[in-house]
Amino acid sequence: MGGGDGHSTPYGDVAALGGGRYAWDVDFIMSGGWEMTVFVTPAGASEAVAEFVGYTVYEPEVEA
Repeated sequence: MGGGDGHSTPYGDVAALGGGRYAWDVDFIMSGGWEMTVFVTPAGASEAVAEFVGYTVYEPEVEA
């Protein structure tokens, strides 16, 4: 996951959770509006694409 012109983390390992579910971490460098495309190729299958368009990453609140 990542590698997007320095806007997120480098490509990382994906963890298979079972039942067709997977997990990975993405660290965005700033809050704001983002779009992300995920390319998935399960073993023995064709590539599938998931697009996440128009979502917002919010700055975490800091407790005083």
